[in-house]
Amino acid sequence: MAGATQSSEQNPPHVLFAILDWGLGHATRTWPLIEAARAEGARITVASNGHAAAWLDQRMANWPPENAQRVDKPNQTMRYSRRWNQWTLAAQTPSFLNNIRAEQKWTASCIQSRGITHVISDNCYGVSGSALGIPSALMSHQLELPVPSPFRLLAKRWVTQQAQKFDQVWIPDAPGSPLSGDLSRPTPSMNARFIGPLSRFQSNISNEEEPQSREDEKAPQPLENGEEWPELLGMVSGPEPHLSIMEEALIQRFSKDGRSAWICSGRTSSQISRPASNVRLIHNASDPTMAGAIRHAKLIVCRSGYSSLMDLCALGQTAVLIPTPGQPEQEKLAQHWHQHHHWATSPQHRLSELSLDTPLQPIRPALQNKQHRKLLKDFFLGQHESSAF
Repeated sequence: MAGATQSSEQNPPHVLFAILDWGLGHATRTWPLIEAARAEGARITVASNGHAAAWLDQRMANWPPENAQRVDKPNQTMRYSRRWNQWTLAAQTPSFLNNIRAEQKWTASCIQSRGITHVISDNCYGVSGSALGIPSALMSHQLELPVPSPFRLLAKRWVTQQAQKFDQVWIPDAPGSPLSGDLSRPTPSMNARFIGPLSRFQSNISNEEEPQSREDEKAPQPLENGEEWPELLGMVSGPEPHLSIMEEALIQRFSKDGRSAWICSGRTSSQISRPASNVRLIHNASDPTMAGAIRHAKLIVCRSGYSSLMDLCALGQTAVLIPTPGQPEQEKLAQHWHQHHHWATSPQHRLSELSLDTPLQPIRPALQNKQHRKLLKDFFLGQHESSAF
């Protein structure tokens, strides 16, 4: 691979992480790679925008600025609607393509001005340094776009063309795509590598440890001394207006049930409220709080976003999946997990009728993965295996 640089104390790699700002999921799943790069002694520049950038800023606040910085990059703010969401998204295709071109110009300038030696791009198609001799990896679980059948071949060709701008394609799944299904089927020309699932919670799980073995471990402290972990947990994420719609529907459903419940929302402002006597609404919960709630909940309801699914896998839990309306990717993932992993699923408009008696069945612990430092060592040294881990 052209331009590969060996990591050393005298001349450490300088890695540009580019993270898509369409919700928090791309930031949370890239986080373990950012931490692993720091552990390898690399300098870090993290580029993102909006809610993802705010989430990253909170976690990087105490890092030495000479070794790690967070910057903005060209960004397209996607608009969503209550109905006809697919048409709303399709109408934004021209601005999406324009943003890719803006990313390309920005990337060339960033590489030159900051001395970037490696690029890792989470679904930012315009952030690649391969044309400039800078080793670049595209991370994506969505190599087969869920579009209507007449457009699938065209969409596949377009994604392949974008992927070929990178030296490697990293798929955050195990070989055979047990988590992402048909969405992550690569073509031979993509130079793809399955790197295993990624989750922000993996930093607290050792290589040998299985989620089921942690049941007797002392849990993280709850929000208030003496408060018990909730029996019901709602994990609300994604764009407006559907974030607020799901949040309100869960408040009403959990309130009616009567058991202790938390609703953890993906809003970036830290806030805690109690909209009902048995329901606590938490915005921007800390990682230990979220991990503790997930581990101890008897029932979890969440979106079928891919990063949420990987978080649940990392902690050995399952959930009732609620796809975001008008997002074919989430609808396809919910269908895949229902068919292959037997997870319950429900449309958003039927949340008020949702059964809260679905038992939890932990996912297979063999899907856990903690070899991120090896992945990055190989990347810094220019090594590559087509189906790692």
